[in-house]
Amino acid sequence: MNKLLLIAIFITYTLIINASVTKPDSSYCSWYDLSIEFWENQNRSYFLYNNQDLITNELRQIWNASINDWENQVQYVTNYNSENLIAEYKLSKWENEWINDWHETFVYNSAGILTEWTFQNWNSSSEIWTGGEQYMYDYEANMNEISKVYREWSTSGNSFVDVSRWLSTYEEGILTIKIFQEIDNTIWKNKYRYVYSYNINNLIISSVKQNWNTNTNKWESDGKTIYAYDNSNNVIEKADQYWNSSLQLWINDTRYVYTYIRDSLIEKEERQFWQTNTWKSNWKNEFNYNNQGLKTELIYAQFDQNLDEWVFNTKQSFAYDQQNKLIEFIAQNWDENIDDWLNDYKTTISGSELIQTELFENWDTIRNDWVFENKCVDYYSWPAGINQLKNNANELLIYPNPVDHYLNFNTIKPFTEIHIYDTEGKLVHIFNELNKQSISITNLPTGNYYLKAKDKEQKIYIGKFIKN
Repeated sequence: MNKLLLIAIFITYTLIINASVTKPDSSYCSWYDLSIEFWENQNRSYFLYNNQDLITNELRQIWNASINDWENQVQYVTNYNSENLIAEYKLSKWENEWINDWHETFVYNSAGILTEWTFQNWNSSSEIWTGGEQYMYDYEANMNEISKVYREWSTSGNSFVDVSRWLSTYEEGILTIKIFQEIDNTIWKNKYRYVYSYNINNLIISSVKQNWNTNTNKWESDGKTIYAYDNSNNVIEKADQYWNSSLQLWINDTRYVYTYIRDSLIEKEERQFWQTNTWKSNWKNEFNYNNQGLKTELIYAQFDQNLDEWVFNTKQSFAYDQQNKLIEFIAQNWDENIDDWLNDYKTTISGSELIQTELFENWDTIRNDWVFENKCVDYYSWPAGINQLKNNANELLIYPNPVDHYLNFNTIKPFTEIHIYDTEGKLVHIFNELNKQSISITNLPTGNYYLKAKDKEQKIYIGKFIKN
């Protein structure tokens, strides 16, 4: 698997495992220049949220080494409807100003289920959204999807036109048939379908693909997937077959065999292929877990038909802290010459509730040690010292932000007191007897900060800023 893809999957996995009630405010990523042993800025993101703590804006910037400063790159804007469901997701690019690029729009029914999804590009000359593609959804009374129509933009008609669709049939709420059709001169024509069968526990036991024969106007079998389960309803076998029209029978192709340990945790996944009337091993994944059921090891091996034995390929190891949060991931490759595992790359996660660092390292075979590759530092909202005030305080607009010397406030009345907190929630400075609408933060070290301000009427304001 591609290494960058693995890293992306790992980051997503850690966000799920280490999810926090706090929301990220910003994220800084940098690359390590091994030749000079120095961290170089790469990119950063800022996040904004509405009163329901739903993300509304993500601003991404890249580092321009030639001017030694950050430059806007793209921003993602999310708008919501009155039920707090996403109504629009939009990307804009920076070209000395923000220029729309594309957006997605969403429409829902009264039950909050998606009925229309549209993707369009921005036409800068006419300043309208145009082109793109669309899906239209329809449901039956139990809100099971009965049709999904795919549509594309027609420049001649300046509107969306039908292209293809899925039609679904249910029996007692269970999907039994799914048909794919394409439109031809306003007439829907069958292409292929899936027919599903279930056991008494309503678990799928077969999925048969059939193609439409335009000559005979009949469905003809093409492929089939069959499933088998253990007493705990875990899938223990999934086999793919294809239809041999000459022999008029199903021919085995490939299958996956699964074994489990406690709590239905998968212990082994093995892929096999059919050859000379028998199943032959192809590859397998083996899993290990800790006492909390969290995956600690995944070993991938391939079967050598010539040697008639399994050969290790890769291994992934996972480590957790006492709160079951993922803190380390290591990838290794098997070296047949030394008959042992060799380190490839690893990621470690560290920090507090308000600062989290993902550090990526590669194994250097010459140094025989880990060397830095890149890291991302995520900053989260509101330290404990002012988090409890959030619902009863006014959010303060601070500018410029990031700031070098003087911090200005967009407020009519000056503050009488300002408390500055670091990202750990520690009080680092107090400003008293204020009659100005700005403060000097020149002496503060570079980093992210939070403030709590109070005016003469004892109203509380809270804000966040970055010191360059």
